[in-house]
Amino acid sequence: MAESMHAGDVLFGSNQAGAANVKWDVNAGQLQFRGGTTVQAYIDTDGSIKAGGGALSLGSSGIAIATDDSWSTIREYSFYSGTNHVGGVRAFRDSSIGAHYVELWSDANPSGDFSQASITAVSGSEIASIRVEAGTSSGTGRIVFTGDRATFQCPTVLYTASSDPSPAVDGMMYVKTTDGTLQYYHGGWHTVQIF
Repeated sequence: MAESMHAGDVLFGSNQAGAANVKWDVNAGQLQFRGGTTVQAYIDTDGSIKAGGGALSLGSSGIAIATDDSWSTIREYSFYSGTNHVGGVRAFRDSSIGAHYVELWSDANPSGDFSQASITAVSGSEIASIRVEAGTSSGTGRIVFTGDRATFQCPTVLYTASSDPSPAVDGMMYVKTTDGTLQYYHGGWHTVQIF
């Protein structure tokens, strides 16, 4: 493939379409990793590494994932176990409602497991955590706030049922459809009393 080369440029490999090659581009000051003549990743003069069309940057200030101008493309820092996607951090925009999202999320793999995403803070021996769980062993989603001094759980959805769900864990709540009462679980099922 015809490609304009400049004095000082060095090409390792073939620049034919689909062929992997490495090029030192003296004008750009970049060591480029390419497919044919398309740059896939490069090392810049400041020592940073950029990939994904510049969407991913690894430099002295850390790892950056750039969104496109409209945020319409989901950009994600992903975690894998072998070939199984197990979670990540992603950013995107839903243009239909003008909402921007930055999410920390997990994906249960294998599918029989339940999934949770947590934010944890540690200061000395003090630990506090907010955990969102989906498909838990109790069969419900819930949000759990945990600290060295207290734990609070609330359902992500207020369920309705005609009888007490089982198994249950402290903090679960539901609306009992037979009498319209709000039930909560703390060592057993109880009716919320309104005075």
